[in-house]
Amino acid sequence: MTESTAGIRPVRRIVTGLNAQGRSVVLADAPSPHAMTLEGVATFGVTDLWRTYQAPARNDGPQDACAGQAITLAPPPSGTVFRVVQFPPDREFVGRWRPERAFASMGESGAQALTLDAVARVAGVSKGGLMHHFSTKEALVQGAIDSATEALHDRIEADYEASSDRAPGSFTRSYIETTLRHAEECYLLPLFELTAREPGMARVMAEHNAWCHEKLEHDGIDPVLAHVAASAADGLWIEIIFRLESAKSWRVRAMRSYLLDMTRKSA
Repeated sequence: MTESTAGIRPVRRIVTGLNAQGRSVVLADAPSPHAMTLEGVATFGVTDLWRTYQAPARNDGPQDACAGQAITLAPPPSGTVFRVVQFPPDREFVGRWRPERAFASMGESGAQALTLDAVARVAGVSKGGLMHHFSTKEALVQGAIDSATEALHDRIEADYEASSDRAPGSFTRSYIETTLRHAEECYLLPLFELTAREPGMARVMAEHNAWCHEKLEHDGIDPVLAHVAASAADGLWIEIIFRLESAKSWRVRAMRSYLLDMTRKSA
């Protein structure tokens, strides 16, 4: 979820109470500030109006019951949450949500811990809403693998297009830089694990690799050297996503510089 709420309508919240004379008064009348939107879909959001923290509920005192509390799908233990959810049309949702980000819900426990309930909780949507677009766990996994691969592909292509380097070996250098720059993103480890378990789900990844190989082989330097440099960057990427090495370690930084220099000397 993201704190930017420009894409959803403000929800007016009127809070009433009793004054010292026991008469009803309006304590607040303004849009609720407790709102968030789904990352990647600015028109899909939730607004919390009130929370309770025990049963029976206690609402005495001037405090805003939502203040200082993170927006989570589940209510507090023994409590309740009064919430407005704004759903966009399917055309604004399907294909725009980044499902791979839901894999952060697996934490250290790996791909086997993935459940639709956990993904829905992290994404801030209901399980029913999630299943409307991904009817099974397998469909969600496939969508996440494809989305993550396409995101990496787009980054490599965008970084290369944005670079002023057009000397021989420029694509190989861009590949090395982009691969290592994004290696620590949280969803990559479970996605790697899932594609290893289910090779049939890696069709988009195979297409991405074929595109990269074509670019490397026509990069103006020895194509074998280009593949060696890119494969070495891939090896560092694997070490980083398995947390065997930090992207900021001296070894990774030194090897990155060495690989980049290799591509320049070859030219």
